[in-house]
This record gives sequence, C-alpha cells and structure tokens, in this order.
Amino acid sequence: MQKLETIHVRITDIEKQELQNFAQKSPHKNLSTFFRFVCSEYRALGKSGTDLLNEIIILRREISAIGNNLNQIAKKINQNNNVAFDDELKEINAMNKKLNSLLSKIRPVRYAKKESIPQVK
Repeated sequence: MQKLETIHVRITDIEKQELQNFAQKSPHKNLSTFFRFVCSEYRALGKSGTDLLNEIIILRREISAIGNNLNQIAKKINQNNNVAFDDELKEINAMNKKLNSLLSKIRPVRYAKKESIPQVK
C-alpha cells in the first residue's frame, strides 16, 4: 500500500536524536518504520497510555518481588542440604506462571504467540 499521508510532530533536537538512536538500535532502523510499528502494537494491545504505564509499574514491582523470593529460595537451599526441592520447584513455577500472566498484559502482539518463560523441572 502506498503511503501518502504524513503526520508532523514538533520535538526538540535532543528528543529527535534520542528517538533516532533508539530506532537505529531496534530492528526498524528509521523513525518512520519504528513509529508505525510502535503505533500498530499500541493499537493492538487495546490499552491507553496510562493503563499501559500502570501495568508496567505493577510488573516492575512483581518482578522485584519474584527476584526477592528467588533469592530467599536460593539462600534456603544453600543453608540447608535437606531442603525439599519439590516444594521449592513448585514455588518457582508458581512465580513463573504469575510473571507470564503479567507479561502477557504488556507483551507486544507479535510476541504473544511465542513460547512463554519455560517452567523449571
């Protein structure tokens, strides 16, 4: 499809340079393809910017809590040779499921069908 329409946005030189650097590090390489990708993913998620930001904040807290739980499990395993690994693996897998559930709320559409974080066996 031929692209004939344009959108003009005013930004500072610094903002433009930062966006160009960000786009060049992405698979899209230039601002036009980068913005088209971001906008299409944003629309496909069906979220407002505020909703998405709130979910990211919640996700960061949850990831931090999961990291703390994993550190506690590792400490328990290192301190006690008689630890029940089955219980610890169940706890890790439960954290993994929770993390995948949270990630699915903000995962770009093109990654949604890919395999989630694998469970520990």
